[in-house]
Amino acid sequence: MTDNYLHPVILLAHTITNRLKYIAEIIGQHATGQSFILTTNQEEFATYRGAKINYTNTRLSPTECWIVPHALLFEHGISQQHTALSSQNELKILFVTDGDLPFDIFAASFYLLSRYEEYLPYQKDMYGRYAHDQSLAYTGGFLHEPLVNKWILSLKQVLNNKFPNTAVEPITPFRFVPTYDIDEAFSYKHKNLVRVAGAITRDVLKGNFSRISERQQVL
Repeated sequence: MTDNYLHPVILLAHTITNRLKYIAEIIGQHATGQSFILTTNQEEFATYRGAKINYTNTRLSPTECWIVPHALLFEHGISQQHTALSSQNELKILFVTDGDLPFDIFAASFYLLSRYEEYLPYQKDMYGRYAHDQSLAYTGGFLHEPLVNKWILSLKQVLNNKFPNTAVEPITPFRFVPTYDIDEAFSYKHKNLVRVAGAITRDVLKGNFSRISERQQVL
């Protein structure tokens, strides 16, 4: 999703962290087509002529877009988070706070996009990987739902309502690029004689006679 704003959106925070820079870049590009300007200077924020997001605990103006921050983007290290899901207008939300959005879109999006939960202790699947059925997306019922994109649309709507002379309608190009995860294209064919003989020997030693028969039929 790409929009054009007359001026980049400015975002005021009490502290600018690498986590905030990361997620503000992503959301800024998807919501407006431009990176957000990050600042800790209230005077710069107050006099800015474009759209403004106040990402602090205190509302400064009734005309700003105010999002009350969760602590996640200002923490150091990885720790277990309280990830109870809520719902607002049939939209699932995470890290409920206050303001013009009922949750911290930046912390919630960072949690999902960074795969934060995969850095916490977890039970591995049979391949030693993070099992999808342990994820918040699976247990919360939104595994196949583009939740972060929907959150960004909600933020865009607030910005357009707050700053109607700043934003324009989005241009949304779409491109579908399918990929295929194939570890090995052929189990039996296109192998040299040494590999075939070795595989048959291994199957004999392990008693996998059905596999030997299958291999012979395929070849």
